[in-house]
Amino acid sequence: MRFAFLVCCLAVAGVRTGACADENRRPNILFILADDLGWGDVHANNPGACKIPTPHMDRVAEEGLTLTDMHSASAVCSPSRYALLTGRYSWRSRLQRSIVYPNMDYLIDPDRLTLPEMLNKQGYYSGIVGKWHLGSEYDRAVDEDLPAGPIRDGRHVAKGPLTQGFDYFYGAYTNGETIMIENDREVLNLPKLEDVLPLHTRKAVEFIQRRGGLKIYKRRVPFFLFFSMTSPHFPLVPSEEWKGRTGMGDYADFVAETDHSIGDVLAAIEQVGLEDETIVIVTSDHGEFVGDKGLLRHGCYTWEPVVKVPLIFYDPTSSNQTSPTHTLSNVIGLPWPRIVMLRGSPLAGIAGSLSDQ
Repeated sequence: MRFAFLVCCLAVAGVRTGACADENRRPNILFILADDLGWGDVHANNPGACKIPTPHMDRVAEEGLTLTDMHSASAVCSPSRYALLTGRYSWRSRLQRSIVYPNMDYLIDPDRLTLPEMLNKQGYYSGIVGKWHLGSEYDRAVDEDLPAGPIRDGRHVAKGPLTQGFDYFYGAYTNGETIMIENDREVLNLPKLEDVLPLHTRKAVEFIQRRGGLKIYKRRVPFFLFFSMTSPHFPLVPSEEWKGRTGMGDYADFVAETDHSIGDVLAAIEQVGLEDETIVIVTSDHGEFVGDKGLLRHGCYTWEPVVKVPLIFYDPTSSNQTSPTHTLSNVIGLPWPRIVMLRGSPLAGIAGSLSDQ
């Protein structure tokens, strides 16, 4: 199984080398995964054409490393998320096409090592906020007449993020869902889809506030937060505050709100004083689904804009702010060792030691 594609592995192994020799200073990892965000819809990537304001992603790009030729593992959601968490192409699983629908079996094999499981073995506390979309098993059928508001005696999730290594989960199974799950039980039915992104953002901020500075027996407990966003995937539902803000339609408004959400989460890192101890990765599960850019087609196919994704990487321990890099990269075979060496990180000493598991 290949985890060399994730900088998280370098962060974990790096505690034995250089500036990370003290295990109490093991870096936190904030992995932000947007949903259907086009490469060219991050202003820093496409300043000559992109009119959508994305100041928070632009700031990370300015301070960190941007990969300009990054591609997702799939043109749709479930397979790319499977690849991120397992280090395998989804076609090595039973999912040979399309996505995992709510009535389909759970995708990840119980004995398959996942990224949060690997991090937990190294002392990390792992959380996911947002979209799961890899299958769930409930104790009973959904209540079609469920009213909006808190759910009493919500369905129990027998299989989900908590059975794959995550210590905490708050979010929804997929897009277009108003029923929220906390850990392994349904807890809330939102009145409208426009409320989903603000709620997920608030929960991600609360996770950081709870975990920031937490110590057990005077040892800091590092965290891995997988902020798995539902935006700007359709349905295009910018909140009331953001609808019409850009003057370029719902998609642009939703991208701008997505960037603002990312800004709130980054601000939470700074508020708890962890900006110098937190690695930040911003990317997308795959490229844009709407629009047509001439030769850059759209849809659930392997046209370039559907698999080409933004990727921004910020490592506060780096002494060399090298940006951008134009190396052809894929989420499965992502050359993190090369990136780390480029940036002069103290983690570079172990870059060549990672191998398939």
